[in-house]
Amino acid sequence: MGFRRMVASCDPQTRFWLNASQLKDDSLWLPGWKTLQEIATDENNGDFNNFSD
Repeated sequence: MGFRRMVASCDPQTRFWLNASQLKDDSLWLPGWKTLQEIATDENNGDFNNFSD
């Protein structure tokens, strides 16, 4: 399948490559958005996998 380049909608300079088969695997993705403040709080707490609200 190859790789796909992902570009952040809020910052076109933020980009990464992802295996296309991973895009189709629903078990790898969670719905929703986090604010920058929520992300910063998680990172400061060392919690990089906190997906709860």
